[in-house]
Amino acid sequence: SGETVDVEILPKTVDATLKLVSSSKEVPVKIIPEGSLALGFAIESLTASVKTVTVYGSEDNLANVSYVPVYVDINGISSNKDFNVNVIKPAGGREVSLKTLTVKLTTGTEVQKEIEIGDIQIINLDSKLKAQAGSESDSKITAIVKGTENNLKSLDETKITAVVDLE
Repeated sequence: SGETVDVEILPKTVDATLKLVSSSKEVPVKIIPEGSLALGFAIESLTASVKTVTVYGSEDNLANVSYVPVYVDINGISSNKDFNVNVIKPAGGREVSLKTLTVKLTTGTEVQKEIEIGDIQIINLDSKLKAQAGSESDSKITAIVKGTENNLKSLDETKITAVVDLE
């Protein structure tokens, strides 16, 4: 029960079974590209050799871990490439189950698409004030989205928003 007991044990060796418990959590790998591809190229896909890793640490620290970031330097690249990348343990983690992984970069020709956004959101406006556009043309914005043709075809345009912060 965790209390000290004053005893003498004979013989001098004792067999004991200990249960060691280590908290762990399986989280996804999040690939984060750093830099920019060569002019005229876009990312078609970034794929890791594994989807998840196990992070070990205290339960309190693991509660704040939702993914493991993996940074890939893509600066100036103009063709497909495989990267061997070190997996860095996240803040609060003692260890990760995998030290390195492979990230496959697939590139394509960059194209752009214009998307008309008609509902501009306003945030941080004092409740005593009201904001509105000066004219109908001021209430719309055109967003230019760049990527590969395949990625732009699958783009959900309803997920793109325009926000004016009036703080």
